[in-house]
Amino acid sequence: MSTITDQIPPKAKHEGNTVLFVQLGGGVSGSGESLRLLVEHLVASGYHCAALIGSEGPLCEALRDLGVDCRAGVIAAAGHNEPNPLRLADVIRFFVSLPRSLRHFIAYARTIRPDLVYLNTSVLLGPAIAARLMGLPVVWHVREPPGHRGLLPFLTKSAIRLLASQIIANSNYVAGCFGPLPKLHTIYNGVNLERFNPQRVERGALRGEFAIPDEAPVITMISVIDAGKGHYLLPQVAAKVIETYPDARFVVVGGSAIPRGYAQSWRGRLRRLLGQEYDPELKLHRLVEESGLVGRFIFTGFRTDTPQILADTDILLFPSIVPEGFGRPMVEAGAMEVPVIASRIGPHAEIILHGETGLLTAPNNPDEIAEGILNLLDQPDFARRLGKAARARVYANFSDEQYAAGIDQVLRQILQE
Repeated sequence: MSTITDQIPPKAKHEGNTVLFVQLGGGVSGSGESLRLLVEHLVASGYHCAALIGSEGPLCEALRDLGVDCRAGVIAAAGHNEPNPLRLADVIRFFVSLPRSLRHFIAYARTIRPDLVYLNTSVLLGPAIAARLMGLPVVWHVREPPGHRGLLPFLTKSAIRLLASQIIANSNYVAGCFGPLPKLHTIYNGVNLERFNPQRVERGALRGEFAIPDEAPVITMISVIDAGKGHYLLPQVAAKVIETYPDARFVVVGGSAIPRGYAQSWRGRLRRLLGQEYDPELKLHRLVEESGLVGRFIFTGFRTDTPQILADTDILLFPSIVPEGFGRPMVEAGAMEVPVIASRIGPHAEIILHGETGLLTAPNNPDEIAEGILNLLDQPDFARRLGKAARARVYANFSDEQYAAGIDQVLRQILQE
């Protein structure tokens, strides 16, 4: 009896190993940037890489610039993680899109003949099923905490354990959701220390673009704008800081978590009709206006010049109120010698050493965040020491070379079986 893989012609022995990467979103922040960095290193190491992305966007363009065959298509996604719990609508959408997702994946895999499939987020259940149907090994990179207790976390983790040949967690916090497992590896995300190097990045671009005085403190938050990220705390924090530092600027880098076009969809129209405030970016603007702080906030939208932004930043905030899998901006800021104030939640203590490379505060506590900012602004020498120590820690634990080498070792373990 023939199988799906029987229909794939054998590869010539001289060809390099081919990895098919699958990613749900087409952006280049967070998991997308981690994927781009990894592919860049693997291509340089002789791998053949291809990518299936859920939508066209900057990530596809960046991968194509690396010579990678990148296709956009339907991806059936389902799973549970602490920041974004599974909803009934997600389940319905998964089963509706699953047949098309399987057909698209199998057709593409027959074309490129991958040696293994690399899933870059925890919710890629459809591609995982397709890969196993084809007899392909799966490396499942879990970047979001699936949770510790409850039926949905149990089902998500069970599916990952069953379908994955090897599992990579991007922090010990995420790995801890699974418990001891021989095929589970913790590999921290990495950052390019040449690109994020304060000695190589010229200061002044952000301040010049937005007319920020040289002496004005700049407090920055880099993230998709979403309630769970802690953005709604910023007006309360700013109000307290500005009492002492009236020239301080709060820079919000990133855009709404709501997809483009959502406002014109039937869901968006219905929610507007019902008077619901569903766009977190618009809500943040409203909160800033109601606080009378419009002149002290700068909204840049999504940006790719993160090193230049951090070069003009005095403090980076990462005040998540729900656990995340990692927190790339904290590492990028550390590489640029910028001290970080983050909430004491999830994996943040694995990245920030309180009082040594940054400050950790209680989650959802604007008073403590403001106190931390004032502490660093009042003691510039202390802030500089934290920044220097942060870069040393990033160099020792979070370089892109270490990240890529760790994953390369997992890939080779599978390919040699």
